Amino acid sequence: DSRRDRSQRLRLAVIHAEGEYEEAAVAGALAQGKLHELEIVINRRYLPGRFLLPEIVDLFTAKQPDYILFFGSSQDFEALAKYMAQAELNIPVATSTAMVGRAAFSTASRFARQLVLVHPAALPGEDDFSELAVLSGKPGNNPSFQAMALGAAKIFVETAKRSGRWLNRAVRVNTIEQLHDFKTVVAPPVSFGPRHQFGAQD
Repeated sequence: DSRRDRSQRLRLAVIHAEGEYEEAAVAGALAQGKLHELEIVINRRYLPGRFLLPEIVDLFTAKQPDYILFFGSSQDFEALAKYMAQAELNIPVATSTAMVGRAAFSTASRFARQLVLVHPAALPGEDDFSELAVLSGKPGNNPSFQAMALGAAKIFVETAKRSGRWLNRAVRVNTIEQLHDFKTVVAPPVSFGPRHQFGAQD
């Protein structure tokens, strides 16, 4: 990472609201931090509706984390983004779109440059992986690559079904351009169109 010499451990601040979903997210983050030998310099929980920004931002200034992980509501996220922008505190902030929603896209432009967004996607079940392994003839040992390969295969199969018997490039392109909100089970729904041919969320 360019923010810190490779010989030094990355320093993380974890800020999260009290709640079952938030606690689960924090547990996962802490587990990954331990796995990758990251240093958690701040782990602060707050009560919803009682987000003490000055106190928390003072902690950021004192501890100087390399990244901030935020797990809380959209209102608290907007308040944090505004406060950090005003304070010119340029620490990257990572959060989940599942928690903060559209608030992630309404922040000031100067804060947006330091924002890292994560969108959760369910991994396929073992049966799906088994099917892919059988079709490919290889068991594989990388779930991430397998998941993406499975998603691409599902799109291929779906467009082949919709194209009918006379399958050629023109028909295939036209068919894939009609694909909207297609669920692959490994990523958010994908959509294509005449000017939208890489596949992404609407």
